[in-house]
This record gives sequence, structure tokens and C-alpha cells, in this order.
Amino acid sequence: GASGILVDVSPKNPIVRVGQNFTFMCRVGKPLMYCSIRLPGSSSGLNMNEKVPKTAKYWYAGDGIGSGQCGITIARIDDSQNGQFKCSLGFEDDPTESDGTTNVTVARAPAIDPTLVVTPDADRRTGAYSEDTLIRATCTVKDARPVASISWAIGDDQITDGISRAETVESLNDLFTVQQNLTRRLTWKDNGKDLKCVASHIALDGRLKQTIKQISVRFAPRPIGGTIEQFGFIVGEEGIISVQIHANPRPSLTWTVDQEIIPEGHKDFTQRFEANPVRSMGNGTWQAELRILRVTVEDVARKYVLKAQNDVGKEQYTVMISTSAEPQGSLELGTGPIIGIVVAILVVLIVIFMLIFARATGRWCFS
Repeated sequence: GASGILVDVSPKNPIVRVGQNFTFMCRVGKPLMYCSIRLPGSSSGLNMNEKVPKTAKYWYAGDGIGSGQCGITIARIDDSQNGQFKCSLGFEDDPTESDGTTNVTVARAPAIDPTLVVTPDADRRTGAYSEDTLIRATCTVKDARPVASISWAIGDDQITDGISRAETVESLNDLFTVQQNLTRRLTWKDNGKDLKCVASHIALDGRLKQTIKQISVRFAPRPIGGTIEQFGFIVGEEGIISVQIHANPRPSLTWTVDQEIIPEGHKDFTQRFEANPVRSMGNGTWQAELRILRVTVEDVARKYVLKAQNDVGKEQYTVMISTSAEPQGSLELGTGPIIGIVVAILVVLIVIFMLIFARATGRWCFS
């Protein structure tokens, strides 16, 4: 304050919610002659002390002005009380006042969902982007107090790369608009996923506001490294060879068995092999199946070639089948092998100990 008396103010620059009970307090180390508190938007102060009658909206807070405490409690703070709270303190032995201030932010959540703009636009004919397209997305969250926070996600994965610094602009009524840009190079894995611009804010009480744009990416059938091995086929029974393919748009399929090409939805000339129509599993994933009416020993020795093609590209897959059970992995040992390994180690340790003992006592001859 002007008199040099230190005024302890609490709380310091708080963020509060509409309807919250709020107390503003100024303290000094000597008795007060008077206590005046000015609320935001008011041109005059409120004379506050323990003798002032309590109202439904506010009342004096503190142990009395004789204790050097000047405070006010507001029953339910509202949006009009966003701004500076000021206390002015007078003393019997000092002609000048001492002041204390705090800036109260009354939180206001953004009223509408974020706006999300993505450039360039997807292809008008297909509604999809080409793989490797560089997109720029702009998320804007308007009219919040304090400024809202923006986060990004694609599908269930949070995005942390390619994000610009958020830019904030103050608008009317001490409200803030924030904007952030995202730059991302699209891959086939982005196909069918939702690009999300998410706004969080203290006044939303844990709820989120978000805007979503679904991303569609055109890509050729994806390769699968090496020969595909499938197990558990039984001679004399029906068997189904199944291959999962990633592609967008839908691929057309053909199977080749012993040089004979079998389009999807058709059988071979022996009527033993049937290429089922491709099934959509969603988001550019497709199930290709070749049904074998009755598996023979010769079938196990064959190679089955699947070709998938769409208007972006093509890919070929080779499948071999087996009547064996699927391997469990070399590291998964049963209790029998584990016991054998332990016994072998113990035997080796005993032999080494006996050799060392015999040499040390001279019971055996060593050259």
C-alpha cells in the first residue's frame, strides 16, 4: 500500500467457477479503522466489518477489523465478478490507505465445439486422400475463460508430433480464442480413423468437447513378408485357407492352384476348391478365403497363390498348409525339458567339483 504497510492478499489470482462460494481476504499486522472492498465492475467500495449485517449475496469475512483482517465472502460468484478484487485499508495513525488486489478469473467453458478445418480437401470423386499426402489441420476453440487446452488424436492414438504452438487471441468480455495447427503425412494406417481436435477446460468438469473428421486413404494391397504358413488341416475334412489383406478401395481377388486361376465367387474345374467372395472387416481390412472341399495329402504339398488388385496397385501372396499343429515357439518349454536341463547342469557342476578336489588332494594323477 502507499503507506508502506504490507498487505497480505489471498487467494492470489485464483480461477473459480460460476456458483462457487468465494472468499477474498486482506490481512495486515495492525488494527484497522475501516475496510473497503471494491468488486469488479463497481465504481465504489463496500464498507465491510463484523458489524455490517449479513446479506444473502455476501458478508464480512475475518476475525474483525481490530485483528487487521478485511475480507468478503460471496455466496455464489457469477460471471460479472470476473476481474480485479481490491481492498482499501484505513488506520487511525496513518493518513494514507493501504491497498491489496487479486485478479479473479471466473471460468467460462467454450460454448460450442471446436472448429476443425483440414486442407487440402480429399479427392471429390473418391472422398479419399492418396497415401503420403501432407495435410494441415487447424483447430479453433472460441470464447473460453481462461484459455482452453487443445489436444489431437487419430483413432485411439494421441498425436504429439507436427503440432504448432497454440496462438491465443483475447476477445470481448475477457474471453479467449485459441488456435493450433497440425501437419501430418498420411499413411495407409490412418485409413478409416477419426482425426480428433479435443478441447479441455476447467469449467467442463472433466468432460471434453471435440470435433471429428474421418480420414479415408487410398492405398494398394499391403505386402506380407515371406510365405504364409497355416496349420491344423485334417486330411479328408474340409479346410479353409484364410488371408487378411489391407487395401483401399476393395481389392479384386484371384487364387491360383496348380496353374488354374480361380476368381472369387467361383470353383475350380474339379469342384474341390472354391474362392469365397472377399469379406470386409472394416477400415480397409479384407478377408480372403479359399475353401477346400476335402483335404488330400497332395493338397498339403501344394502352393496356393493369392493375387489382390485395386486401382491403386496389386500384391501377391503365397500360402502353404500343414496338417501339423501350430508351433508354440521355441522358448515355451514344458516341465519335463526344464527338469532335464537343471539335472544336466547339476551333473556338470558335480564332475567339475570332483576333478578339482581330486587334483588338490593328489588322489588322481594329472600330467
